[in-house]
Amino acid sequence: MEPIDELTSKSSQRFSTARLLVLLGGVLVVALVIAVVWYFFLRNDSYNLPFFGSAEVTSEITSTQKAEVQPEAVESLDDDADGLSNELEQELGTNDKLADTDGDGILDGEELYGWKTDPLKKDTDGDGLSDYDEVKVFFTDPLEQDTDGDGYSDYVELGNGYDPAGG
Repeated sequence: MEPIDELTSKSSQRFSTARLLVLLGGVLVVALVIAVVWYFFLRNDSYNLPFFGSAEVTSEITSTQKAEVQPEAVESLDDDADGLSNELEQELGTNDKLADTDGDGILDGEELYGWKTDPLKKDTDGDGLSDYDEVKVFFTDPLEQDTDGDGYSDYVELGNGYDPAGG
């Protein structure tokens, strides 16, 4: 009888190993699906990545122009779905076919109404950091070259290993 017991024991071990491999494969597939769903559908900045875009625009928007524009006052088409109507984009000089005219990774409407940055400049305050990097990566002020007021620009502080937000 020992040969039968030995055969049954080996068969059970093989069955357990196969079960374990199937279980691990299933867990891997579920983890992969969760990662893909998070990456494409749940991330806040899923398509607004830094350092992308090539539009170069040199005109500037004055603070007076910004103050005169009210989002409720303009109701018309928004071909690029950036939060600014085509009419307003024409008035400001932004591109009504590009959601991010300056290519800094922030939609024109979010720049104008949310962050109060210039949708025609990748780096509104001119400190060497893009508006995107300031508001979504380093949490510095995109309107101030020296967020913490210590006399060194945010760019210089980051380059030397310091926290430009003063923390």
